Amino acid sequence: MDWSRVVAGAALIVLGVRKWVARPRRGEAVETPAWMALLEDASTGRALGLGLLLSGANPKNIVLIGSAMAAAIETGAHDGDLALAAAVFVVIGSSTVVGAVLAHTFGGAGAAAATALDQTRSRNARCAASSAAASSAIPG
Repeated sequence: MDWSRVVAGAALIVLGVRKWVARPRRGEAVETPAWMALLEDASTGRALGLGLLLSGANPKNIVLIGSAMAAAIETGAHDGDLALAAAVFVVIGSSTVVGAVLAHTFGGAGAAAATALDQTRSRNARCAASSAAASSAIPG
């Protein structure tokens, strides 16, 4: 048994539980996280840069990418198969972001897409702590 994986998994579960316990309760006022507030009036280029920075520097993403890499390598796949696994991981992982960008770009400001994006942004602000807790605990 690889004890380093057990310890890392237990640490992620503990961090997830701590975030879950500290999350805002229903009805409590929730402040929009500072990074999300920066996106309110960001240009496309700035939003892209901020998204790349936040996704690359996010410990949760580093753990998920590391887990995906380890799973792909442990299968014994080589060259083309590893490239295919990486491509599928990237496509699935970025599908929600790409979908939101496409809806905003091609949906128009007055369209239903803009309303749906605003509702999603509000929901994400309310649920940010819960989703961070869950995504920290799941890899563990």
